[in-house]
Amino acid sequence: MPFYFPFSRFPHPYYMSPPKVNTEIEKNRIADIPHNTISKQEEPFFKILGIGLFLDDIIIICLLLFLYQEQVTDQILYIILLLLLFS
Repeated sequence: MPFYFPFSRFPHPYYMSPPKVNTEIEKNRIADIPHNTISKQEEPFFKILGIGLFLDDIIIICLLLFLYQEQVTDQILYIILLLLLFS
């Protein structure tokens, strides 16, 4: 609602009324969306010993291994990444 002054008696000359929405069309459009795509649970990327590893878990593990091989000595970084992995 650009250029609209709610406290004036007359609307601003550039004021445009909002478009009218046909509620039946909107209801049909929402009804056509499959419900399983809206709340689809992501499946584990890799399963080993009953533990499901998602893609972000694998990326964190690879990052931990890379930092260890590069001999990074920042212990806080390792702790934060491990806590992120376990959460």
